[in-house]
Amino acid sequence: MQKPLIVASMTLLAACTGCIQTVYKIDLKPEGNEITRTLSVKETSQNPSSQQQTQQTEELRRIATLYPEGRAEDREGLPTFVSRFAEQMPTDVGGAGGFTQFDSPLGSVSIYSERFRGNDDLAGSLAARQRAADDLIDLALGWIDFEFSAAQSDPVDDPIDIAPIKSLIDGELRQDFKNASLLLWMAGQRQSEPSNNSPFFRLAQYLAERNYFSLQQIPAIARLAQQQNPELFISFAHGLLAQKLTATSPDADTRCLDILKDRSRLEKSIRTYLKGTDEYKQLVAQQEQAAGAATPRHVDEAQVIGNKVMAALAPDLFSRHDHVEVTLHLPLPPESTNGTWDDDTKSVRWSQSIGDSSTPGFVFATWCVPDSEQQTTRFGSVIVRGGELSNYVIWYCGLTPAESKQWDTMLSTIGPDADAVATLQAFRFEGSPNQKLPIAATLARLIQNPSN
Repeated sequence: MQKPLIVASMTLLAACTGCIQTVYKIDLKPEGNEITRTLSVKETSQNPSSQQQTQQTEELRRIATLYPEGRAEDREGLPTFVSRFAEQMPTDVGGAGGFTQFDSPLGSVSIYSERFRGNDDLAGSLAARQRAADDLIDLALGWIDFEFSAAQSDPVDDPIDIAPIKSLIDGELRQDFKNASLLLWMAGQRQSEPSNNSPFFRLAQYLAERNYFSLQQIPAIARLAQQQNPELFISFAHGLLAQKLTATSPDADTRCLDILKDRSRLEKSIRTYLKGTDEYKQLVAQQEQAAGAATPRHVDEAQVIGNKVMAALAPDLFSRHDHVEVTLHLPLPPESTNGTWDDDTKSVRWSQSIGDSSTPGFVFATWCVPDSEQQTTRFGSVIVRGGELSNYVIWYCGLTPAESKQWDTMLSTIGPDADAVATLQAFRFEGSPNQKLPIAATLARLIQNPSN
């Protein structure tokens, strides 16, 4: 092989992590049933090519068509777009979102949520990763059969027993590789959480528990990744497999690993095997189709393994990753959100990396605004707020027109000096004389204990 594919993949992952091409800044200000959305776009690519500049220009033109009020520039000189939207958010960054407000005489509940790009087929994404992990293990088993069936085609006095190494690869290594793929997939689901590298330490802990390395070996492994030396990597793999093999099968024939000591022989054997695989033939066919009348370039056999490694561990590594920053201005802290409330600016903030093939970026917030005038008129003060106001508004908006009319009529008779508790406890909808209303009991409790 030209270089160890795992080491190369890890190095590329480290190089690409945090790379941002475009930053989208979204500022949201709810006003009644509409929300004012301000979007500014900042291109961060260094020395963009003419093709990239053209794409950026076309992107800004596309966004401008989504903002009826047109394009301007902010104080930093960035392309900026401002318009008011009701219900659906524009597909400016890419994705889907909405803003909804539910009203009642006692207050309102608002919901904002938005998905930014990404692949929402989580089941399909996970299945593809697991298939790639299985395919890679199957390739390893196929190569072992290929190598040793050829090596032992002539009668020998002492044939090599490959059953233990195949059992190790097909059992423990297959399971561990699939679990490693799953742990990295789970890391991709945590884009809304602070970047504390916890998922990657979790993966390292998983591998350490299964004796793939020890914490004391971290400096040596880091050096291995930095040097990208094929001999050192193959030597590390030989030692690891020998250790795992003897641990699971103390009497195993370790001569099956001797090929790892001869890089030239190893590379030739693997390349020869890969040329006969269906995966390689498919890559060649794709290259020939893409070339058309031209002479297709040679397809590197190592690409078969590289494709499987990337599909199993980092399928979105080479997809474009941008960044979105959202600020939602609110009069009160949100009732629920996956963002961060800033009390100084009275706003909820999000900052997320987004890509076309990765897990979607997602932001949401719900908030409640009591109608102070109405509540003071009915109860003497504002007593229904937060989660109880949210429950009340959603319940109220689910009433039929006839039910809401009956409820509003009853509520209009309540005042600070009236026996509001008795009125609420006695209320029944017409046609349901025996059906008590939990929401009426909640209001009665709040009247009796307004501070709870």
